[in-house]
Amino acid sequence: MFAASGTGAMEASFVNFLRKGDTAVVVDGGKFGERWGKLAKAYGVNAVTLKCEWGHPVEPAVVEKALRENPQAKGVYVQANESSTGVYHPIRELAQVTARTGAVLGGRRHQRARGDDVADDDWASTCCSAPATRRSVFRRGSPFSPPARRHGS
Repeated sequence: MFAASGTGAMEASFVNFLRKGDTAVVVDGGKFGERWGKLAKAYGVNAVTLKCEWGHPVEPAVVEKALRENPQAKGVYVQANESSTGVYHPIRELAQVTARTGAVLGGRRHQRARGDDVADDDWASTCCSAPATRRSVFRRGSPFSPPARRHGS
């Protein structure tokens, strides 16, 4: 649980896995997705930005290609539900892609905290932050970011 906004939880999931000079793949598919790129710039992380047409999810094959072309990438960051455009990115499939590499999968699951199916441990995502909402058990405005187990751990 963080004493911060949802963006604060995004930042925590970012800076706890990446350092200045690292490379990360960031999915920019709306206003929240743009924040991953801004965090990369703020912390000196080299961002490989995958721009999606707003309202369309990222294709897992595009992320897989970006990881192949950037084997030094230490993370993939995506908004699970880009609420500014209403699109859900395929987190389960992205977790399967990143599980085959050394990269972590970090995300923010905004509306998914309301009870939609996001099984971090089963899907091998590394960290998925979520702001507390009226439907969650946490006080509104109290984001949480449970680290998940990696495959094989």
